[in-house]
Amino acid sequence: MASGGESLAARADVALASEAPEAEREGTEVSSTAQASMATSHPTALTLDPAVEDLHEQLRDKYKDADIDVDVAIMAEDASPSVEYIQINLVMISRVNLHEEFRNPEFASGGDLARAEHALTEAGSRREKVTLESLFLNIPAKILTNALSYRVFAIASGGCGKTTIFTKIATWKWARKELWQEFSILIALELRHPDVRDAKSLWDLLELVGVDIPPMGKERIALRQFVKSHPQQLCIVFDGLDETSLAKCSRFVKLVISGEELKGIRMILTSRPAQDILRLCAKYQLDRRIEVIGFHRQDIERYVLKLLGSIKGAALLAEVKEDQHLLAMMCTPILAYEVCKLYHYCQKVPRCLSDIFDLMILRLAGRRHDTQYDTWLEIPFDVRMQVLELGKFAFSMLKQQRLVFTEADLKEFSLSEDAIQLGLLITTDRSPSVREKQWRFSHLTSQESQAAKFVACCENMSPQFIVRLVESLGPSSGHLQTFWILLAAQLDPSC
Repeated sequence: MASGGESLAARADVALASEAPEAEREGTEVSSTAQASMATSHPTALTLDPAVEDLHEQLRDKYKDADIDVDVAIMAEDASPSVEYIQINLVMISRVNLHEEFRNPEFASGGDLARAEHALTEAGSRREKVTLESLFLNIPAKILTNALSYRVFAIASGGCGKTTIFTKIATWKWARKELWQEFSILIALELRHPDVRDAKSLWDLLELVGVDIPPMGKERIALRQFVKSHPQQLCIVFDGLDETSLAKCSRFVKLVISGEELKGIRMILTSRPAQDILRLCAKYQLDRRIEVIGFHRQDIERYVLKLLGSIKGAALLAEVKEDQHLLAMMCTPILAYEVCKLYHYCQKVPRCLSDIFDLMILRLAGRRHDTQYDTWLEIPFDVRMQVLELGKFAFSMLKQQRLVFTEADLKEFSLSEDAIQLGLLITTDRSPSVREKQWRFSHLTSQESQAAKFVACCENMSPQFIVRLVESLGPSSGHLQTFWILLAAQLDPSC
């Protein structure tokens, strides 16, 4: 799922340059005053203000008990795995010359992204390794001095773990006082949810997280004043900019992202890479760009052994070491997870991208009928129709950029109860303000794979059809890039 023609294996072996000083990024000298400001920008643990103490404790309780949302977990009794069980540090890198990149004329003129990246590389841009712990260190002095918002833009190809690392692992570690203790309030929300996009105030965002906010009165006034006086103690994560459109977002959400509302906060904005997204972030002049590039090879070994244990894990790793294509696929965390799950439940090792999702369907169908299927045609005809029914639904929703669905959507599409219960759809967490049950696929990549399976199985894949398909889906967007990769894999398993 690498973008820009870069292979997964190449991504996994990227050489990371040493960290450059902030002065080098800006191309100017740093004064002694600025150096002093930057030195004091290293965060320290806080003494909680009484105005925010109750909210802080509610958020900690909410995050530290979080589970990873998966259809079946590789644990005893098939319980959902805790973040502690499944977390592995992902490889992240940071662009050094971020502002030079955003000023590149290729971005401003709507030119080709690859040429812009090449021009930036030729100009001496480097990439440096970054960790969650260092994400908010050495904030530029001008941001601290002027109390501006500091906004981090984190991009990653589909399945590389940006949602897990920023909305699960980071919040879990914050709740356990292992990360970002300079923040009294940490809010992590997914932009795929209409209620998040429609938020009109900070109170709306807090309610969507699922905490009790003070009623109108002295407590709320005190909390509002705290945020106004100490905005640097508030961090908001907006996950999945590619999964929506800013045109669909409320004025409040747009102003928060632009830095004009809740001025002075810290923010992380995640997305899959796409030209329209990068240009949008150039428009808003975000302060730092992070790329989540998944696993290095040694991470794959630790991850497999953690999920499968020493005996079964070693057996799978022996297969991985003999297959470079499989090794490259497993640099993407969601694919590494699916490979482990398939090996655990089916004792099968997928050899190509289409194998992973085909075997996943075979496993789910076999679980429903308490048997094991080895090929698509062995699955009972009615179950195959349910899979294609879901695929048609997934494709229709992708075209509309719909990633969260209501009961009304399922009924309107006449999805059968058997199709819904197959295991590909899961219910989402609901806030008190959301009364109707909401559904989504277990992972966006799962929705894309089912859509690709439907298109590959049900349509005449002539050149004319491909042209019509491209036209119907509109311009390139991050939420469709993986769909095209998976469709290619369905049509040509060697992809």
